[in-house]
Amino acid sequence: MHESTLEELDLTADIYRKMYRDFLQAHTSSLNQETYPIADLRVITPASPSPSASHPRRSLMLAFGALFGIMVGVAQAFIRNMFDKTIRSPRQVREGLGLECMGELPPFGRRGRGGRTDEVTNSPYSPLSHSLRRVKTAISLAGGARPMKWLGITSTAEDEDKCLTAINLASLYSMSGKRVLLLDANSSRPDLTRMLLTALPAAGERAAGPITSSIVSVPNRKFDLLPCLSSSAGELLVPQAMHGALAELQSYDIVIVVLPSFASGSSKLAVNPVLDGIILVAGWGRTSMDVLKDLVRSMRAGRAPIAGVLITGAPAGSRKHLAA
Repeated sequence: MHESTLEELDLTADIYRKMYRDFLQAHTSSLNQETYPIADLRVITPASPSPSASHPRRSLMLAFGALFGIMVGVAQAFIRNMFDKTIRSPRQVREGLGLECMGELPPFGRRGRGGRTDEVTNSPYSPLSHSLRRVKTAISLAGGARPMKWLGITSTAEDEDKCLTAINLASLYSMSGKRVLLLDANSSRPDLTRMLLTALPAAGERAAGPITSSIVSVPNRKFDLLPCLSSSAGELLVPQAMHGALAELQSYDIVIVVLPSFASGSSKLAVNPVLDGIILVAGWGRTSMDVLKDLVRSMRAGRAPIAGVLITGAPAGSRKHLAA
């Protein structure tokens, strides 16, 4: 009886040992299958906050950001310059048109009526006045042995720069002791007359007698003006009529004629051969090179004496390049 009881106890013990091993194995397997298994760890030292961020590294990110910004800016400038077909340098004038650049003028300042029409008299040492004196010298050199007495000024499109250039050039010539006449021959847009006269003559009005009877003195100026409306500018655009008008103006040392723009039609520029020289005014970054080429081609076909191209509204960097 005692032997049977001992065998039963051994059998029971073996069963429990096997059950323990199975349970332990299943428990270990379940722990290994967990995402974050529970390890037998002890906290040696409590965690403390770091004095500086380990990620992202600000200095490195700023360096990469600055480098990336420079690369993007250079790429945009290259693409813009590649597709930009506007006048931006005297080199374009010389290589693209075969003409001389008479100079580069800075912006005339405030827009609207009377905008900086008195620059050379009120600010004789300003960058604009200095550039205009260089233009005046270039005009004298372009005339060679025969000085330009009948000087025309035109552009591809109507803007104030053409009239402001003519007014300030007239002031420069008058300050040097010459007798100067400004002739507004732009009947479509008589901006020159509007800038210099507060009271405009009636449309179509013309004084009887010779053309000199229509000449008026400009207040606070040393030059005279032949207004557009009173002188029937449309008639003056005919070469024969302009020949007759200039014959009556021999007493003046220089006559500056403000002509219509190319946008008004090439027929209005038929009077060009009558003049000694014509300056083409081009806006920096505004005048299309293709349109300017069309104007030059049209004027050459009509045998117009082109003196050169004058760039207006040029930034300081471009003007330093010209001076160099």
